[in-house]
Amino acid sequence: MDDWRRIDIDQYDPEAQYEADDLNLPAYTLQDIEPKLSELRTQLSRGSAIQALKLGLDDPPYGSAPNVKSAYLLSVLEILQTIKQSEISGLVKELDLDEIDVLVKFLYSLMALKEGQKSGGVLLTWFDKAIEIVGEGPIVRYMSDELKMMAVIKRGDKFPNNVKNLYYKPEGGEPKEFDLKSFTRGKKYVVVNVPGAFTPPCSEQHLPGYIKSVQQFASKGVDFILVVSKNDPLVLNAWRQSLGVNSPKIIFVSDPELELTKKLGSTLDLSEIGLGLRTGRLALIVNRSGIVEFAAVEDGGAVDVSTAPKLLAKL
Repeated sequence: MDDWRRIDIDQYDPEAQYEADDLNLPAYTLQDIEPKLSELRTQLSRGSAIQALKLGLDDPPYGSAPNVKSAYLLSVLEILQTIKQSEISGLVKELDLDEIDVLVKFLYSLMALKEGQKSGGVLLTWFDKAIEIVGEGPIVRYMSDELKMMAVIKRGDKFPNNVKNLYYKPEGGEPKEFDLKSFTRGKKYVVVNVPGAFTPPCSEQHLPGYIKSVQQFASKGVDFILVVSKNDPLVLNAWRQSLGVNSPKIIFVSDPELELTKKLGSTLDLSEIGLGLRTGRLALIVNRSGIVEFAAVEDGGAVDVSTAPKLLAKL
């Protein structure tokens, strides 16, 4: 990449091509974000730069009105301006990959504001340090976010762990939201998407191999296996019990709105047989940095390339 500062980033921005409702983004008001902005200022006044920065990078108001986004961006700009140049590298190293991706998006957005342009030197320093430490990945991901929402996930892609509407049923408890981002942070794991609970291919051909091989996966450094399906968490729990799954290293996760499935590009349309849209069958190996090391995407409902033996051979 010859000069990443000259890229016309706006043409790749998902927000520029879709309405907030299309992306399922919450529309915050100024009143909604004021408590958070107040907390940002408090953290800064206490000298807690990294806490302020991490708070600012968490759950930005992407789907909100321009005045709300501008107010939020200016608060982030204040944080970036406050931090000494000599401290930037150290702070960037404390951010995870998702936070750096958001930081890069903010830096580009701030460049479009008059206030940001006045602090162009500061913003470029943050850019330089971020790219120096993690490479050009955040820029590439930012430019290709919208395309990745439609493309099938592949080796080298970042696993989309920023999905909210996932659910599971803990042993002896009620169904609850599954925090994919927190659960997967720093872990190596396998993701197995299946079209439906209790269906013969899934119950008889696909999952048994993973259930029998869970210790083999663990011996190869895999922390857990996520089984993802559109079915609700109660159905998935009943299915788990029927399969005799006792290991805590196999977690059944419900993706009822297909949010994760769509980001993986693996939606399967079974409307012709009355099943509607489903989670298409695939299996992934994701490393501790959140990058897909191996992706096996099946054609339709086939059970071939995504089986447990095939994945074990890739570990």
